[in-house]
Amino acid sequence: MNRVSERREQKIQQAVAQGNWEEVLHLLDQPFENSLRKDRYYQLGSLEFQVSEKSTLADIELIDYDDTVNILARVELIEAIDKLLATLDEIDQRIFELRAIGMESFRQISQEISLSDKTVKRRYEKTVGWLQQELTDFF
Repeated sequence: MNRVSERREQKIQQAVAQGNWEEVLHLLDQPFENSLRKDRYYQLGSLEFQVSEKSTLADIELIDYDDTVNILARVELIEAIDKLLATLDEIDQRIFELRAIGMESFRQISQEISLSDKTVKRRYEKTVGWLQQELTDFF
């Protein structure tokens, strides 16, 4: 534990002893708030999304701390990815969705679609390479 964390922990203990729960909550949220501030400083955004069976990449809600132009550019990129993915066969689409959006391992995906994990990995990497090649205009 570093000195900053130790001081924050001491302040939390003092606030608990005083019954100041708002201060406790504030101190507990500090690391998260600091990470958001750092993301804004480095102009990073985050994707927050819920995936359903009928959702597409274009349905992903973008949260960005920069400006509207960047948000629109990212929406265009996601729509382009979604159109390209629609041209793939169903298995490759499913592999990409489970890996890129669902964050599942190759082993989990292989069990779900009844292919070996090496085949799943090869097909995923082939799809990602193809997407990178097709999306050179965005980068």
